[in-house]
Amino acid sequence: MLDSVRNKMKLIPSIDLWYGEVVRLRRGNVNYRKIYSKEPLKVLKLWEEHKADMVHVVDLNSALGKGNNFEIIQRLLKNSRIPIQVGGGIRSYSLANKIISLGAEKVSLGTLAFENLEEFKVILRDFGEKVTLALDYSSEKVMIRGWKKDTGINLFEAIKRFKELKVKTFLLTNVNRDGTLKGLDLEVLGKVAKQGDVNIIASGGIKGYEDLLKLKKLRLYGVILGRALYEGLIRLDKAREILS
Repeated sequence: MLDSVRNKMKLIPSIDLWYGEVVRLRRGNVNYRKIYSKEPLKVLKLWEEHKADMVHVVDLNSALGKGNNFEIIQRLLKNSRIPIQVGGGIRSYSLANKIISLGAEKVSLGTLAFENLEEFKVILRDFGEKVTLALDYSSEKVMIRGWKKDTGINLFEAIKRFKELKVKTFLLTNVNRDGTLKGLDLEVLGKVAKQGDVNIIASGGIKGYEDLLKLKKLRLYGVILGRALYEGLIRLDKAREILS
């Protein structure tokens, strides 16, 4: 039985790093970013205090080929008391292995799975359920390379393909909604949820508690909370009440 059926939906704040600062982008565009903190460790401790189930740390620099935030991520992993999923620019076995060895609960991989399937299979073989497949999509087509490159592969076809490889957890992000507070892509999430045999993490556009109520009915594994959380539209304690 998968976690999405066994447990309540996980509340997962995102810590998106751009040159060491905690930011949120709009539709993946760094030119439309908002800085929320210059101290990522303090942000992590805040979400710990508010009893987040997991934190999703994204290295935007690495994802977009503009350096990396690896030292900060190391510090977050070393000092965290709650599980951390790390994503953004993890495009090699060696880096995935290093991040997991430093204590990450999961690594979120996207581009690698489409550009080097054989290496992705080795990571999946060695780390199993520690691997989350990140499927960023626009018009139901999977996007890679920091949301910049269209693979031409249909989202549902991608899910089918990787389910056959025994991927258990998928992170779905509608890049056109990410950071917009326009609400989640419930049509796509609903279709995926009907499959019932994978763990789905929803991301991109969540705006308030009404979205959580809709996701609760879909019995998803988890939801990434970004701008709505940072701007006070959602509080973790109230969100937990809604999901209980």
